[in-house]
Amino acid sequence: MFTVKDLSFAYTSGQRIFEALSFCFDGAKSYHIMGENGSGKSTMAKLLTGHLESLPGMIKQLDKHKGVYYLSQNSLDNFVCINVKTELKAWSMIRGLKQVGEISMQVIDSLQLRHLLHKPVYKLSSGEQKLMALVPMWFTTEWVWVLDEPFANLDAERCAIIAELLMRKSQEQGNIILIDHSPWAKKLGFEELLLSDGALHKVVQSEPGKEIDVARGGSFEQ
Repeated sequence: MFTVKDLSFAYTSGQRIFEALSFCFDGAKSYHIMGENGSGKSTMAKLLTGHLESLPGMIKQLDKHKGVYYLSQNSLDNFVCINVKTELKAWSMIRGLKQVGEISMQVIDSLQLRHLLHKPVYKLSSGEQKLMALVPMWFTTEWVWVLDEPFANLDAERCAIIAELLMRKSQEQGNIILIDHSPWAKKLGFEELLLSDGALHKVVQSEPGKEIDVARGGSFEQ
């Protein structure tokens, strides 16, 4: 998926998030990134997907032929059009994806969202915005996914549908980076990483039933 070398980033306020961070995400795997609020998880997702520019450092996508589907934690940031139907048409035109309309309507019907197609996205509830923003996952299954809080504001029925899709993609090809605090994320069995003090640490569990420990030794690298 991605390799990062000596990544540094600070906001204009002076808050430094990363300093010379190096790591590699293996495209054959799926990762679940955990960490305290403010530890830099969302910032990392934005840096990996080009929504923020780093200071010194290099971010390289290893599979350049693959598209990257990014889900922002802020649901409204995932839309560029006024309503969902127009948004899906834009996906079809801009991304050059075939059968977007047919697949999208099947997904929207399964999520029971057809009645919201023509409603302005800013009038949708936070959960409805999240669900509509997740629809492109069904027609970008060959892409790399970087998902920031996909289970937030969803009921159990919809969470189960999203979890099933994530599990299937993970088993078939990997290429997922998931940031989420939900118990649903833990159930997926992805490789777990803890972002703390500007470094990624691999989470290990030494014995069944014991508390999770963090593997020390600097930033996570393959």
